[in-house]
Amino acid sequence: MHRGIISLALSGCLAAAALAAAARAQPAPDAKAAGLQPIVFYVAKGAPGACGPGCSEWVAAEGDIDPAAEPRLWELLRKLGNDRKPPVYFHSRGGDVAAGLQLGRLLRARSLTVGVGRTLPATCDRQNPGAPACEALKRSGRELPAELYIGAGLCASSCSYAILGGTVRHIGVGAKVGIHDAYTAPTIRTFDESGRVVDRPQVMSAESARASLARTYGVIAGYVNAMGVSVELVKAAHAIPSNDLHILTRAELAAFGIDRRDTAESGWSLVEAPSGVSAVEVVETREGKGGTFRRAMLSLTCRNAKTVLMLYMHPVGAEAEGEPAALRMTAGMHSFPLVRLADTPPTENRPRIANHGAELPIAALDAEAFVIEAVTTSGQAAGSPAAASAGLAVQGAAPALAALARRCGAAR
Repeated sequence: MHRGIISLALSGCLAAAALAAAARAQPAPDAKAAGLQPIVFYVAKGAPGACGPGCSEWVAAEGDIDPAAEPRLWELLRKLGNDRKPPVYFHSRGGDVAAGLQLGRLLRARSLTVGVGRTLPATCDRQNPGAPACEALKRSGRELPAELYIGAGLCASSCSYAILGGTVRHIGVGAKVGIHDAYTAPTIRTFDESGRVVDRPQVMSAESARASLARTYGVIAGYVNAMGVSVELVKAAHAIPSNDLHILTRAELAAFGIDRRDTAESGWSLVEAPSGVSAVEVVETREGKGGTFRRAMLSLTCRNAKTVLMLYMHPVGAEAEGEPAALRMTAGMHSFPLVRLADTPPTENRPRIANHGAELPIAALDAEAFVIEAVTTSGQAAGSPAAASAGLAVQGAAPALAALARRCGAAR
């Protein structure tokens, strides 16, 4: 994590358990030292749907935002040309505030989609993605085959402002956006042509530092407003000490206008368990207009070469009355009932969990999206709160299921 640095140039439970399981399938935390790593931008290529429906390539933005970050991204986008506009996925502790705003303005000028996620090049060690060989590969200028984990990654400090430049912003479940107060650095930190850190003392009186900080927040507020995000974000950041970090909740991401979607997903991950390999995803869905967000989990476990067991688990209220006894899943031209199984009892820190499941053919789920909705009865209206709370629409699991099928020994 970096504190938001102001230079003179600017003058200024269920879901938790599922995320923990999914994290085991994702890259281990960086093993590199806490020293600065100038942010690198490179084109990553994955399987169809790797970065969303119809998306198989993206720009990975990883490292610390330094003063020369914007020119490097501009040069990469220039080489890609106007016809290629891949989304940009950040994994950054932050860095220079002025540079973060410059990145955001460039992203907006190019009308790019932005997200938070970790990228792992195919030849890098999953357990040590910060190894020198992997870092060198990322900085080679080559387009790299890779995997994208939208349910992981951190965008903190100045990075939280940079991503606001995206015309579309997707923050997956499990990805973290962190904010805190900015501060006037005692030194001005830059990098030389070899990428080495160069620090120069920045001598300012306390009064000058306060004035600099006030001007800086004026600039940040103007930028945030221009990006269509509530300036309440700036106030919230100012309230967090510069040596601390507040991770925005899904409700805050929506309230500030950073990610306004009513449904967000973690992305599908393959998870090893005693019961076998599973494809797992966590979803956060808003209950009604302006309502609270709830988490649910989908799990697809291989039964044999052609069949998977689907489990859909979501929290429910304390009372069983009004909860749907069965759900229906629709994927493309296929539709299947999901039978209500035994509930998971509540605990002190977790509500009661409703479990639904069915055995499904793998091929039936090869669709761009599928919908889970309540099977209503004569005494329950289709639009009732209970029916609505059980419904869910998610992106297709085709890429994850293709990998799952290979692990199950199926020939697709």
